[in-house]
Amino acid sequence: MNRRGYIFSVLSIILVIIIFSVSSSQSERQQTQATFADSPILLANEFLEQFRRDVPRAVGITAYRSFLGLEEHISAQASFLESFEQSFSEVIMNGTVEQIPYDIMDDATLGVFLLRMQEIGAERNVDIDLRVANVTAYHITPFVVRVEVDIFLNASIPGARWEYVEVVHADFSVQDLKDPLFTVGTLGRVPRVIRASDVPSPLIPADNNVSGLVDVWERGLYVPTALAPTFLMRFEGNLSPHPLGVASLVDTLVIDSQDLVVFAGRSVVDHIYFGSVPSEDYTVYGVVNMPARFLLDDDHLIVFDAEDKTT
Repeated sequence: MNRRGYIFSVLSIILVIIIFSVSSSQSERQQTQATFADSPILLANEFLEQFRRDVPRAVGITAYRSFLGLEEHISAQASFLESFEQSFSEVIMNGTVEQIPYDIMDDATLGVFLLRMQEIGAERNVDIDLRVANVTAYHITPFVVRVEVDIFLNASIPGARWEYVEVVHADFSVQDLKDPLFTVGTLGRVPRVIRASDVPSPLIPADNNVSGLVDVWERGLYVPTALAPTFLMRFEGNLSPHPLGVASLVDTLVIDSQDLVVFAGRSVVDHIYFGSVPSEDYTVYGVVNMPARFLLDDDHLIVFDAEDKTT
């Protein structure tokens, strides 16, 4: 089983565990019912409190699966999303992107989770109505995304009612998710996953040893930079700079090996290389001890520690 299949299986198992965690074992139910036999309000409250504890985990798992669904859509359509926010909200709730269903979301949407919670509530004689609004995703660091949803809950039993609105969030790493820019830019032939650089700085020390820079380049690692777009912005093909942006380096030799057009003379910084800015609108430089095909634009020389190593 490959790494992606393993992650898929683990997430599926965890989601099932969460869905059923609000239902205790038979012996635990008997003990609880004996303890609170005369207090259905306490029983209902216990169920609702367990639900509140489980919702953030469910949001995190369904959100991660949703990103895999968005990946599949972009790969299949070979184009960016018109609206990341709209597509993300659709896939996390319904398992579809632009009304196209994806198997990876089967029984794994937030809508399914909430429906199952209502069914479990009914089994416990709790009439519960759950609704979701304002599904959003945004970066809190260059490699961590926070997903937020507003949960509206109305629950009742004879003689008692609960009602609240709660903002629930879950954070997860975007590492090992596919970069939409490479998927679209290479027609899916040279996919790249997000992996943060673990190479110490400076990438090129005073002795002009470029092994660190080569490591970042060949392994397709990402470095944080405010000159680049974020991971989320790439889903829409928005290549504007952002304080939480990330950038990697393109190897045109790999591009050429896949019978793709090579943009000679362009900076190999990913959002520049795949972007729409003509190469004549910026200056490129070779770097000492690097292959001739490795070119950096003047704005990114500092980012990759090559500002005084140009040829």
